[in-house]
Amino acid sequence: MNYCDDLLRFLCALLLIISCPIIALAQNFQKIEFRDAENQTALVGVNIYPKDNLRSGYSSGFDGSVELLLSDLDQFSIWEVSYIGYEKMQVESSWLQNNTIISMKPDNKLLQSVEVKAERLVAEEFKLEKLDRLDIYQNPAAKADPILAVNNMPASTTTDESANISLRGSSPLETGILIDNVPIYNAVKFAQLNGIGTFSIFNTAIVEKVNVFAGNPPLEYGNVSSGLIAIETQNSIPSHGSTSIVASMASFGITHTQPLGSKAAITVFSNYQPSGVIKALNNEALSELNNFSSGDLGLHLTIMPTSKLKLKSISYLLDESYNFAFRSPSFTGDFTQNTKRFFNVSSVGLQLSDHHRLSVNTGISRSESLFEFSKFEYVRPRNDHYLSVNHLYSKKRMDIKFGFTYDKQYLQVTGIAPRYGYAMRSKHPADSLDFDRNISISELYFYYKKRFSDRLIIGSGARKSIGDIENRDYLSRQFNLFYKSKKSLELIFGYGRYHRTTINNFTFEPILFRSRQASVDFKWNYDKVETQLSFYYKKTDANNATQQLLGLELFGRTKASSKITAEASLTLLRPVGTIPRANSNLWGESINYFIRGTIEAKLGSGWTTNSNLLIREGGSFAVTNDANYNADLDVYQPINNGMMYQFGTYKNISWGLQKLHPISERLTAIYFFSLNNVFNFKNESSLNYTADYSNSTPSYFSRRLFYAGVSINF
Repeated sequence: MNYCDDLLRFLCALLLIISCPIIALAQNFQKIEFRDAENQTALVGVNIYPKDNLRSGYSSGFDGSVELLLSDLDQFSIWEVSYIGYEKMQVESSWLQNNTIISMKPDNKLLQSVEVKAERLVAEEFKLEKLDRLDIYQNPAAKADPILAVNNMPASTTTDESANISLRGSSPLETGILIDNVPIYNAVKFAQLNGIGTFSIFNTAIVEKVNVFAGNPPLEYGNVSSGLIAIETQNSIPSHGSTSIVASMASFGITHTQPLGSKAAITVFSNYQPSGVIKALNNEALSELNNFSSGDLGLHLTIMPTSKLKLKSISYLLDESYNFAFRSPSFTGDFTQNTKRFFNVSSVGLQLSDHHRLSVNTGISRSESLFEFSKFEYVRPRNDHYLSVNHLYSKKRMDIKFGFTYDKQYLQVTGIAPRYGYAMRSKHPADSLDFDRNISISELYFYYKKRFSDRLIIGSGARKSIGDIENRDYLSRQFNLFYKSKKSLELIFGYGRYHRTTINNFTFEPILFRSRQASVDFKWNYDKVETQLSFYYKKTDANNATQQLLGLELFGRTKASSKITAEASLTLLRPVGTIPRANSNLWGESINYFIRGTIEAKLGSGWTTNSNLLIREGGSFAVTNDANYNADLDVYQPINNGMMYQFGTYKNISWGLQKLHPISERLTAIYFFSLNNVFNFKNESSLNYTADYSNSTPSYFSRRLFYAGVSINF
């Protein structure tokens, strides 16, 4: 089947997925939106029900709206509206039929909500995209994970269905991940020897927003050479306590938020992930996974003793393990991994005056991973420390931010490793490992931004290493321009040179990335249509290897009606230079095109459905077509002819369904269902060879996987 036939099949399938829900939209509804009377923000989970029949109630959806059947409005004359922390209301049906917005007032008898200002990002106008908590929960491909949600963006060029995010063709090793302005290295669960992991370690319940810089990352963040994902946790002190309990096929969790007076709040969360249920119901999709389990405990604390002083702290503890069927030509058996991890991120912000703000951010991370297969065993402890001191001078037309950062990474490896990669049985020779890697990065930075008007903003910055970093002294710099026309056309231009030093989890060697980037992003919004066009060029050097890329992204979103939203994107990459299509530990795979599509439909009565489509070029691979028998080791040694080949087109359609259900005035349930790879496409990921390399069979990415659960909120 050729590519056009594939595409036609996918589009027809996507229409079939959403056709039944759209039929339900033909009923006659009256849409009502619930908003906070003071700041006009949407209120999620507002209960509205007939005074004479509490069982006929509705609850507002993720956008704060609800659709009432006109037949119910004709049948019941008085409706009650209630929401935790807000005054109750009574409205007449006749009023509801002529009005579409209900503004609710906070209940003054409860503690007033205190909004704590986050540390402001000076380069905010230059970021490409941001996500909030609802964006993450409503994306079926995200699996409620804030990092996996990034994979649905046009800028994502991740090719292994993992939480190791690649942005605009760069290596995942270049992508910086921060939480509350502190970098987190190896931010994944169930990581393999190469560092690739299935989920991130971040709990979406404490996430307020995610800023994603696909390229030209702001130099107010350090040690980033390409894409940047900056997670910001909750900044508000709530007026009342709340609890959320989640039970799903692979997770049981509880999150509780409690105000401590009017100037502090604490959130405690814990999750346990067993594999029994999800594996039993998805045996084909998880056939190579024997079992997994994880337990975590986290605490998020916000304190605002005065209007000028803010303190935030996150502590997280994780204990995880998994076991999967490992296959190589010389060994087939179990591979086990166990990891224990702790990190703490703390920040202090002090408003010195109307124009001056001082902030200090600290981070400590400790982990130890154990990997075992055959007779081989690795123990890999890692310790990371971080400190930044920042000063922001801000006026109406100008921002100046400068500061100092210190970043220390330490990795140790001990154990027994196979001497030859093609000889892994217990009788084969092994070598002892006992070494460590230590990187210390000290930098000074300066960033200046000038607002010439509301339509023209220019920014420039520099970041200088203090002393040698891995025997190199460097200066990073960048220039950004933001322009907005009178007709809602936005232009963002960025150019810069960036540096990042990290440790390769596969080779255990330090890597210094040096990247030069230029990008132009156009955005245009008109009525119900949003479009975006991006062009970019990258040249990256790392450990005597070079990657050059030209890229184009085209994105469109339309709100076809009050109930249906659709978006589509096309990403094209063209490698330039010496590495056009090759596997390496630094770059991964170069994929020439990505096609994405998403449709969301609101079905009424709290139901929402989403469908995601992804088509991309298949990955490249080398074929082993010959082998020599080694009599001393009793094993075949492969011979590679150096030729690269390509798998077939990667195809995936995922589908999700959510229901927001009011149970009582203070109790709301959210039911969620999802299917990944609905049509069970066999997307090839690698080849498995027989012992003599004479035959091979493909391994596949995720097969069809069903997932379901419920979140109870009170």
